[in-house]
Parts: sequence; C-alpha cells; structure tokens
Amino acid sequence: MKKDNGPVMELIRASMLPSFLRSKARSEDPVCQVVSRAARADIAENSGDHVHSLAIGAGVSAAGLISWLAQSRGTEPSAVLDRIEQASIKGLETPNRVVAMLRTLLTGPPGMAATADLMVQIFAEDEEGYYDLIVELGEFSASCVNLLDTTGVSTTEATLKDLDEMLHDFYSG
Repeated sequence: MKKDNGPVMELIRASMLPSFLRSKARSEDPVCQVVSRAARADIAENSGDHVHSLAIGAGVSAAGLISWLAQSRGTEPSAVLDRIEQASIKGLETPNRVVAMLRTLLTGPPGMAATADLMVQIFAEDEEGYYDLIVELGEFSASCVNLLDTTGVSTTEATLKDLDEMLHDFYSG
C-alpha cells in the first residue's frame, strides 16, 4: 500500500476551502480532484493502493480529531459520535457511514478488521460511494479542525501541524 500522508493533508486542506471556492461540478471541486488523482494513479499502476491509503488516512485523521475533540470536552469519543449521530453538534452533521467507520476505528486494534470489512463492503456495493466516503471524511476532518479552532482548543495551523505529524507517524509505523 502506498504510504504517504501528503494526499490526506491535501484532502483536508481542500475541504477547508470556503464554499464559494469549491465547485459544484465534481471534476472541478478541489476535494474531489484529490480523490480523482489517487484513482488515476491506481489505474496507471493497476492497483488500489493510492485510493485505499487515502481512505485509511482520512479515516485515521477523522478518528484522531474526534478523540481530540472528546478530550477537550472531557468526554469519550463514543459520546461525541453519539451527539454527531443526533446532529446536536453544530457543524459536524455527517453521513452515517462516516460515523460507522469512525466507530470501528476508535475501538483500537480490534476495530481495524471491522474497519477493513466496512471499507470492503462499501467499495464492493458502491465504488462511487466509496469515493464519496473519502470526500466526506476529508470534509468531516476539516469541520473538526475548524471546531477545535473556534472553540479555542487549538489554532487551525497548530492542529494541521499536529495532524500532519500524526499521519507521518501512522504511515511510517
């Protein structure tokens, strides 16, 4: 599997762009372009390494950020996910498959098999939906970064730096 945190950070940064800079056409949306580049690289190499690495990295980023949010609120990540499912955290409303993936990731090593099973299932049932999941994870991570900044927990720049370091450790570990 391709091990590079650059595309994940690019996905999150693109997701942070103001809506007026994001195109309604998928082919022109900076977030979708990150996923498209990964898919084209996989086609060129006859693999799935780039897309799957991007999906895993986006999931790990989102899970790490949820853990950070939970810690800042003095609660458990599962409680934050419960509130997100109830859409009671403004700005973090998100599709159920993102929450399902985060729940598996946040269970630690035993959850990695469940995460892999979930990703395989989504990819097998709806390949385009799998790409959408990557976009949604990037957007969710961007929302978490913004929430950490607006609540005074961490600046956007500091969070992105910490996230980049976490992903570097994840991919090199």
